[in-house]
Amino acid sequence: MKNLNWIVPYYLSRAFSTASFDRGIFVLFLLYKDFDTAQIGILQIIFYVGNILISIPMGLLADRFGYRKVMLLALFMMSLDAVLQIMLGGFMIFAIIFALKGAMFAIMVSVPQSFFFAKLKSLNQTHLHIRLLGQVRAIEYISLAVAIFIGGFLQSISWEAVYLSYAVFMVLGAICLGLVSDIKKEKNIAQEITSEMSILKNAQQFKTFLCEKSNAPLAILAFAFACLQGVITPYFVFAQELFNWYGMSVAGISTLFAIITATSGVAVVVAHRITRLFSFSTVSYVTVILLWVVLLLNIVPSLSLAICLFIMAMVIPEIAIILFADYIQHSLPNEIRATVTSVIWMLEITLTSLGYALFGGLFLLVTPNIAIALFSFIALFVLLLMYMVFTKFKISKFQVVETT
Repeated sequence: MKNLNWIVPYYLSRAFSTASFDRGIFVLFLLYKDFDTAQIGILQIIFYVGNILISIPMGLLADRFGYRKVMLLALFMMSLDAVLQIMLGGFMIFAIIFALKGAMFAIMVSVPQSFFFAKLKSLNQTHLHIRLLGQVRAIEYISLAVAIFIGGFLQSISWEAVYLSYAVFMVLGAICLGLVSDIKKEKNIAQEITSEMSILKNAQQFKTFLCEKSNAPLAILAFAFACLQGVITPYFVFAQELFNWYGMSVAGISTLFAIITATSGVAVVVAHRITRLFSFSTVSYVTVILLWVVLLLNIVPSLSLAICLFIMAMVIPEIAIILFADYIQHSLPNEIRATVTSVIWMLEITLTSLGYALFGGLFLLVTPNIAIALFSFIALFVLLLMYMVFTKFKISKFQVVETT
């Protein structure tokens, strides 16, 4: 594939920047720092607030000043954040750290999506987007799975080893990203994004984009997939309590989570092959129907069944989610690509936060398996939204055709 000499350093950057060694043990670290469970809950809320508040402003800045500059800033700040967690203590200090962490996390989730597609567009290679995006996601999942696994061994040395390793990896991610030229340096994109464009002009274009009726399917689909994330992500986290309720060991739970994370990486690699056989609408329908069945079957109290259902719920939706990400990027104008992507991320994180609250509340009222089964009603709601889009707006034939 010609003109893709930048892809290797970009892949390395994503591998380093997603290696969160503390992902599976950060709650234990906060307990080590003498925070109680109530304070840990508040810190998590602050983390998500930071996510929500920074999403749109950073999207506007990325569209105005360049994706890579904003991503480099986020990586260096994440490295600093890790060092500060080791050096400092106290609830108010950690509240600031978690707000910063949430803000930088929002950038590194939403902006890279826009950067990756725009980079391919500048090279007239958008037909490769879904295949290469699958590879990127696979690298991210595998890197995270390995980091989760290694994090436990690093902690046996010291907490400093965990967070200093995390800090070093963020810097390495920034170095690799620095080897990739920014979009504004590319000739094709420079014709579309002029240096005189102000943030105010970007905001106005974004407002116009939202008000166009032709973008209604995009908005509804974004809400539907955000609802999907609002179920899957809390399910992933609260499954720890589910398996603990079933009597599964901590080692067994952590191993299962590492395996699922790696398996998800394999699933996204085959996404581009799925598009050759099935339309976006077909994949979306099948995904949501299967998720509904999986959630509902949790009503049967069985550890082995719960493990199988959990694996299905975490792996199957990944294909539809990556197809949606490809659909989104093909639908957005370059001038506001990062802004709209950031808004979609803000919507996802908002509904995910609500999902956490609902899961937490239900876990207090009923047994864990029943609580998860009740979330099957949200899957039915998502199915209704998708039916509305694919029938009324007639985009059911959307299908990525990859050329070589």
